[in-house]
Amino acid sequence: MIKLTTIKHWACAVLLALSGVASAASVTDATNSLPVGQQLNAGQRLASINGTYHFNLQGDGNLVIYSSAGKVIWAANTNGKGGTRLVLQSDGNLVLYTSAGKAVMATGTVGKGAAHLIMKNDGNLVLANASGAAVWETKTSDGSGGGGTTPSPSGYVRVAFVGDSKAGDNFQHVLNLIKSEGANMTMFLGDTSYASRDDHVWDSKVRATLGPSDPVLLALGNHDVDDSDRKTVVSLSQSRLNSQKDVKCKGTYGQRMTCTYENLYFVVSGIGTIGSIADSEDFIESSLNAAPANAWRICAWHKNMQLMQVGGKTDEVSWKAYELCRKKGAFIATGHEHSYSRTHLLSSMKDQTVASTESPFTVSPGKSFAVVSGLGGNDIRDQKLHGDWWAKVYTKTQNANFGVLFGDFYADHANFYFKNIDGHVIDKFTVKKGY
Repeated sequence: MIKLTTIKHWACAVLLALSGVASAASVTDATNSLPVGQQLNAGQRLASINGTYHFNLQGDGNLVIYSSAGKVIWAANTNGKGGTRLVLQSDGNLVLYTSAGKAVMATGTVGKGAAHLIMKNDGNLVLANASGAAVWETKTSDGSGGGGTTPSPSGYVRVAFVGDSKAGDNFQHVLNLIKSEGANMTMFLGDTSYASRDDHVWDSKVRATLGPSDPVLLALGNHDVDDSDRKTVVSLSQSRLNSQKDVKCKGTYGQRMTCTYENLYFVVSGIGTIGSIADSEDFIESSLNAAPANAWRICAWHKNMQLMQVGGKTDEVSWKAYELCRKKGAFIATGHEHSYSRTHLLSSMKDQTVASTESPFTVSPGKSFAVVSGLGGNDIRDQKLHGDWWAKVYTKTQNANFGVLFGDFYADHANFYFKNIDGHVIDKFTVKKGY
């Protein structure tokens, strides 16, 4: 077992930090990361996003990493010493304290800038600084690499959701907004260039503005299939994905694809656009059943059901697809209609049953919400439909301008805001993760 520094060697650092320890906030079990200033209490744990490894502060005071099969991967051998809370202090030291405030173990990382303790997907427990570099680790990697689990320096992942752009100046303004807001990645909700002659132009604008680290994931839209050259669009998209290493995807690109990025799990479907509805429903269901236990679940496709948009679209997907996502607590992001709209928290998508009109609200199995973010640069359409299940509507009727929905995803909650290219925030809400 890895030997940790005893309190004899770090007594001064621990005593200096005691005044701030009592107020440390506790994390929930629905996280893979312990941020600086927070603590893990006896009986709590950190779980890797893929659910394979758990780091536990046991009731006997021992710190132990287990595999999902129950095998002990690592232990600190602090059982019987009375440890009840593990604190990542503001000085960067990770310290195990008794209920009386006595330190019984410390990592000896004072002044090294530790920002997060992370249970990674590969079984390694890492104390990382703000840039993600390890300042202490258990060195228990299973060799899989554990990628995609290190939090961003700000403690969250910012995702841009947008679709329906063409390849002109309006789209460039939207890209500039995404860049200026510092999005870590973009989920594009279909309909890119609208013309095969502009497929490379669209891709070039994306690469030139957002750089090589944002793959700009794509859910294929009808214009990507009918007006663009679909093979070119997919090839360029796959190339963007291959040029970076943080977002991992598998399946048929843009049509039957699942992607993971840090604490996010995307189910990307071409339902209603390409392939049969039934096959798409089966894919959505099986993919959601395979979702990592602690990751945010996001369903992304292009088209809508008529009552899940406020413009002139008809039923082009299926209620089953919406309901499959709701039942798993996944929120649904679509484009197609050239406007922005967001539902309240719903307990039925098909019947538009409102579960809550408050913010924050909690997504959980059986309760979720849907958004249309189709103001990527093509045009802006009027509102034609109304309903009390809508929390926010932003169309030509409301003098809308092009813009993007941004989501800042933390381990247990996400802060969303829709911002237009004029810099105005049109919608703002907070979602808690109840799974």
